[in-house]
Amino acid sequence: MDFLNVVRCCTPALPSAYADALSYYEALCKLQGTINDVIGILNTYTPVTEDWVKDYVASQLTSIINDIEGFKNSTDAKIDNLENDYAKFTQEINTKILSIIDTVNKNNEIFYNYLITIVNQKLEEFVNRLGDETIINNPVYNKMDSLKNTLNDMYAGVRQTGITAYEYAKLGLTATKYKAYNVTAFNYATSARFIWHKLIYGVYSAITGVFTSVQQAMNDLSQQLRVNGLTANEYNALSLTASAYTAKNWTAYQYAWSSKI
Repeated sequence: MDFLNVVRCCTPALPSAYADALSYYEALCKLQGTINDVIGILNTYTPVTEDWVKDYVASQLTSIINDIEGFKNSTDAKIDNLENDYAKFTQEINTKILSIIDTVNKNNEIFYNYLITIVNQKLEEFVNRLGDETIINNPVYNKMDSLKNTLNDMYAGVRQTGITAYEYAKLGLTATKYKAYNVTAFNYATSARFIWHKLIYGVYSAITGVFTSVQQAMNDLSQQLRVNGLTANEYNALSLTASAYTAKNWTAYQYAWSSKI
């Protein structure tokens, strides 16, 4: 079945007039022939039905969808690669930033230490020059002397009751025992000999076996040996008058060691 029907508006006939120009009817017949030629060509094509349109559209969409899917897969892969590249790039940047920060901090620390060293050197030079060039009366020796020497002499005088490193080592103090004394640096430098005099000058008593001061150890020994000396209670029991005591003509040694005899 033809998709289009041919046009039938005129039939072949002799010309209505014998002239070079076509009549209106002849022109219409020529147009009909041309239209029918076009219709004949169109009828050779498959008719455009709804199913044909659906199939055609479906086939075209399938191709387009496949193209889109391929593009999507390619794009996803590129995005994954971009994400990986971005993560790698970010990591490299972070590493470089941390390296820069670390370098800056180290340089700052080096510069700070250098600056502190220079300041301390200049300060020490200034203090030494000030100490050497400033002349005052030294009260220790009552003479004119430099400020540095005067301060050193005064400090040496103040710390006469300090202890030497050797004396401190002999104390045998642990960190815990030392902390228990709650000694400040100033007290250690100026009064350590008072604080630990029993330990510095102490001995073990031959009588009690206790570590004590030399004085107490001597007292223990004296008390043990002076068995013929009067105790205070014994002397009081004698009820001696001053005249009677003077008449005995005792020396201190005799009273202490042989007053009972």
